[in-house]
Amino acid sequence: DPLFLERMPFFHAAPGGGVVDLPLRSARAFRKELEGMQHDLHPLRSDTIHLLRARLYQELVKLARRYRTIRGDDDLPAPHPVTSRYRALVERNASRWHGVAEYARELAVSPGYLNTLCRRHLGRNAKELITHQLVLEARRQLCYSRRSAAEIARALGFKDPSYFSRFLVQQTGRSPRHFRTEQDLLARNPSRYTREQLIETRRA
Repeated sequence: DPLFLERMPFFHAAPGGGVVDLPLRSARAFRKELEGMQHDLHPLRSDTIHLLRARLYQELVKLARRYRTIRGDDDLPAPHPVTSRYRALVERNASRWHGVAEYARELAVSPGYLNTLCRRHLGRNAKELITHQLVLEARRQLCYSRRSAAEIARALGFKDPSYFSRFLVQQTGRSPRHFRTEQDLLARNPSRYTREQLIETRRA
């Protein structure tokens, strides 16, 4: 459901207002569930994505209920139809269309108006949504596929693999090699490989 995240109230809060305060017991249960989802990634099976989606939906709904109970925010405005269509288009076409103009043309609006709507209803500009989708897909493929970085770059519409690498470093602070190294280490021993060790790996 491409509109599912838009129904989560904490993703539409003003800056600093999207925090969900959890009691200690609930926080521990939430962490345990996230660790269980991480465990399901190793090894990655053909049906894993369906299992993870179901578990993630469940946790997000529980967080949304908690958020609304605390904030009293029961009436979330309906998503704007243009931004909803834009997000769906970006999910399908980010590897082909890296610029805002192509999406604006498809939606029959101007790039400036699309930017305004995205800022107002999604909290970021239209280009940032494309960049986010590209980074997300790059990370997925680097972590869970056997494709080379050059193959992934081409699949995501980057003609120059070195530009793809610079793009990732600029957006995440990590190169394709670092993503793969981290994933290999976590796959071997996810419970013992510490955050400090991962940070040292990124610096290497």
